[in-house]
Amino acid sequence: MTLLVLNRRPIVDRIPGWLADLGEDLVLVTAASALRSGAPEPAGYRQVTVVEDYDHPDVEQALVEIGRKHRVRRIIGTTEIDVLRAARVRQRLGLPGQNLDSARAYRDKHRMKTIAAAAGVPVAAMRLLGRVAELDDFVATNGLPCVVKPVSGAGSVGVQVLSDQVAVRRFVAEHAGSAPDRFLVESWVAGPVYHVDGLMAGGRVLQCWPSRMRYPNLDAVTHSRPFISWMLPAADRTGQRLRDLMATVVAALPAPAEATAFHAEVFHCPDDRLLLCEIACRPGGGGIVPTYERALGVNLYAASLRGQAGEDPSAVAGQVEPRQLAGFGWFAPKRGRLLSVPDNCPIPGVYRYAASGRPGTRYQGARSISDNIAKILLAGPADEDLDERMARLESWWDDSCDWLPPEEDAVRHAVGNSAR
Repeated sequence: MTLLVLNRRPIVDRIPGWLADLGEDLVLVTAASALRSGAPEPAGYRQVTVVEDYDHPDVEQALVEIGRKHRVRRIIGTTEIDVLRAARVRQRLGLPGQNLDSARAYRDKHRMKTIAAAAGVPVAAMRLLGRVAELDDFVATNGLPCVVKPVSGAGSVGVQVLSDQVAVRRFVAEHAGSAPDRFLVESWVAGPVYHVDGLMAGGRVLQCWPSRMRYPNLDAVTHSRPFISWMLPAADRTGQRLRDLMATVVAALPAPAEATAFHAEVFHCPDDRLLLCEIACRPGGGGIVPTYERALGVNLYAASLRGQAGEDPSAVAGQVEPRQLAGFGWFAPKRGRLLSVPDNCPIPGVYRYAASGRPGTRYQGARSISDNIAKILLAGPADEDLDERMARLESWWDDSCDWLPPEEDAVRHAVGNSAR
């Protein structure tokens, strides 16, 4: 029996070990970016196909041909780009697993939140733009600021906040020729943002845990702020409300029968309402997978792959209460030249620190939520609110990492050239 593994994450060397006891052959299709430069072909697979442009539409037909050639039993994966096309390939090959109806509900943000709202889940005012000019009608009814995003986007790429009429006019002019139904406009929501991660199957939550984010994802992309998040204590009232909300959302959306990871983001409004931002049927990015594993003993990549392979959901999920709490900081590059980066992190509870930023390098800021020049993982007791430690972590990074702004760097560069 054979499993077709779709992958664009740097986990190819670990996947065979996660699935070894299933006793199945593995055929891998992976993005070239997921492999270490110069590394040998990953072991543990019957066949490995490396794709340079993993997002290209032709990849789907290649998956159909590979699936037929190897008579694959199931198609499994962990990334956003593969949710819909894996469902389409399953349909073409007559394979079990998440179907198109479920995949579309988890990828199309308008469909997702329309279904959730019908089940009583609060969402922000929104409208699918059949014509970009319809943005004016939405603004006239709901006011500014508003947020415009690709319907099937991910990682906050392509998301724009329109704060005034000048920004609205600019957006309409730039996208007047865009295909209809590709943009969703929503009212801006103030307040903290939380994410909830876990495993689901058959319309029910198997296990999950909520975390608070220091900044919304969009801030990491537009202002190069760090992606900082920490898990809430079990006694936290908002945390319990978030877990209850996830049970409602997962029950409302068309469900994959198999155990599958999910990642949801939720706004906490000033009036204490919880509004669903979105939910995805794959593990969250940044440091979510390692912190979840640290706290709950479950690797969401491994559990989701095994679940999609058909393992009984009861065998995939682990403990439901964290043995400790964990958080992370993914620090984005700023615009300018990096002058120095610290060698270690002295904040109590830090158990992993890895800096990839190179002093002397000029950076253009973050392009997506995943861009970073340092990663830090932190853990503490299960009953501790990690808020204070995470604040110290951010302050330490700001004080310990030196940047030369682009304007000053340009002046120094010009002076240096004239001196020669």
